[in-house]
Amino acid sequence: MAPPAPTTGSRSAVFVGGPVYPTNPNAGQVVADLRGSGFTTVILWSIHVWCDQTDEQNPNNGDLYYNGELIVHNGEYVGDPAWPDLVGQLKTGDGTSVNRVEVSVGSGGVSDWNNIAYLINAQGTGSTSVLYRNFQALLAATGADAVDSDNEDYYDVDSGVAFMRMTQDLGYPNSTFVPFDNQDYWAALKASLGSFVDRTYVQCYAGGDINASAEALIEWSNQLDGMSVDPGLWCRHTEETGDTCASGDSPTDVHDTLSGWISESAPLSGGFIWLYDDIAKCAQQTGCTAANYAQAINQATGVRIPVTTR
Repeated sequence: MAPPAPTTGSRSAVFVGGPVYPTNPNAGQVVADLRGSGFTTVILWSIHVWCDQTDEQNPNNGDLYYNGELIVHNGEYVGDPAWPDLVGQLKTGDGTSVNRVEVSVGSGGVSDWNNIAYLINAQGTGSTSVLYRNFQALLAATGADAVDSDNEDYYDVDSGVAFMRMTQDLGYPNSTFVPFDNQDYWAALKASLGSFVDRTYVQCYAGGDINASAEALIEWSNQLDGMSVDPGLWCRHTEETGDTCASGDSPTDVHDTLSGWISESAPLSGGFIWLYDDIAKCAQQTGCTAANYAQAINQATGVRIPVTTR
């Protein structure tokens, strides 16, 4: 049975990595699963910015990778030719719950935002810079509705603002954050970028478990000029200890946690799940599908009226 349509006003996001890229022979099935899942937002994770900071003239500086796959070089899309069509299918045509696709830049344990700062210092963000040309090509390939900042390596406000302003000039409709710490950095970005930042996906798992309370989420909202937040939880997954998809949250856990935070006056407009890749790996063992997780978020948060960003 198909999952129910999202409740009016609800929004639910899921991060997805390699399964949606054509190197996965089942990428088409993944797209179909996401279309019918009930998730309203798919966040393509992660775009990495390559740079050899020891060689300013390296012709590969600024190359964009989707995980380990080179997709943009010197202002041209050079990735798998089937990927733009797969991404486009996520939110087009009848029968899809997805109405928004974002590209997420960065992650833990990388130097993407340090590289971005270096490239901005070397070339700026004008139309001839490699960052401008490469993110222009990325927009053409994906039709992304937002650039999501998963900055976990270089908290420099000036370069962060310059980069996001560049994406705005390029025509990306919005920018979003997915923080887990360093609240002052994100608050400074929001103060500079204003309503261009229309969502903040607060990590409430792993290193972000310090945010897993209504009190912490209220504080994030206060620091971000009163905007509502979309907290994220980790689905069932396998930890390094070798458990069999026993770690993380079930759909019921997700629903009850989000509902609990709302009952304690946390300003939620939705939520997100980390990570579709884990859902797919564990679904057979746990019985927990993408549709189950989307329904959990949509039902928990759909009764809320979103808080408007000032």
